[in-house]
Amino acid sequence: MARYAVASLLTAEVEALAEQRKWGMAVSATAWFLRPTPMAKLRTQLSVLTEGGRVSVVDNTLWPDNEVQPCATARVTLSRG
Repeated sequence: MARYAVASLLTAEVEALAEQRKWGMAVSATAWFLRPTPMAKLRTQLSVLTEGGRVSVVDNTLWPDNEVQPCATARVTLSRG
């Protein structure tokens, strides 16, 4: 169940930014769970892989604060229709 929460939060963060950046609506999201996510302070980092035109692809990666190994990554594909 916690995996769904992690994936949802990573995707929601990209969708919130998509409104500001005019990327359009999410058409797909894929999450990779690399290791268990601890109950700790967490941080994310967005990485824009493709932006502009009709399709944008954005990765959002999650780490425990002060650690170098990520816990999960979500890739969101967005389309401006």
